[in-house]
Amino acid sequence: MAVIMRIRRYGIVIAAFVGLAVVGFLLQDAISSNSSVLQPGANNVGKINGETIGIQDFEKKVQEATDNYRLSTGEMTLDDQTLWSIRDQTWTQYVNDILMGRKYEKLGIKVTADELVEQIQGNNPHPAVVQSFTDPNTGRFDPSQVSMFLQQMDQDQTGETRTRWLNFEKFLREDRLRTKYNTLVKKSMYAPTWQAEQNFNITNTSVDFDFVYLPFSDIEDASIEVKENELTAYLNNNKIKYEQEESRAIEYISFNILPSKED
Repeated sequence: MAVIMRIRRYGIVIAAFVGLAVVGFLLQDAISSNSSVLQPGANNVGKINGETIGIQDFEKKVQEATDNYRLSTGEMTLDDQTLWSIRDQTWTQYVNDILMGRKYEKLGIKVTADELVEQIQGNNPHPAVVQSFTDPNTGRFDPSQVSMFLQQMDQDQTGETRTRWLNFEKFLREDRLRTKYNTLVKKSMYAPTWQAEQNFNITNTSVDFDFVYLPFSDIEDASIEVKENELTAYLNNNKIKYEQEESRAIEYISFNILPSKED
């Protein structure tokens, strides 16, 4: 019985040492491999114009884009290429929303609720609305179908119809913002008459001429003599081309500590 008790006591001590060894080994591996647990930016996918994009927000957007793709195409099973394409498009959308969104805000460009209604149900609806609600049999756009669709949209208990419509509204709003921005940029550019005439003359003028091509490779290096004072003068006049930041060259050897069978 005494032997058994000693074995139990030693077993507790051995277990404690083994536990500490395992924890130390895992901690060493985490430090040497730059584990994501120790990296403060591990939960971020990147930065756009100084704004950090969290991985949870990004994955949420990817899932929304994936669901929208399934709703619009009817394909429930997507291959890896399609999924990666959706992820790439989601990131591109992030870039556009952040960069262009700040430009829109700075310039005061926005789309009001009344303006969006005008794009959908006004006298001159958006081309995408006309295309979506055109009768394929007659080829005519029926505005009453738009009103009927909006009234019956919530009858879909699954919510898929409303989701599709909200995505469609988002597209209309973004397209309207882009149109306003492009129009603003276009109207802000002005070319005087003389510049337009000069550009026209340059574009529509042609000249016939003969020329002789003498490549530098045909000149022998030995025939060219460069003097020391010429090199010094060139260096003094072009110092900015050869400026370099301070740097260090470090050589080191890395030994990976891996457990063996004996350990």
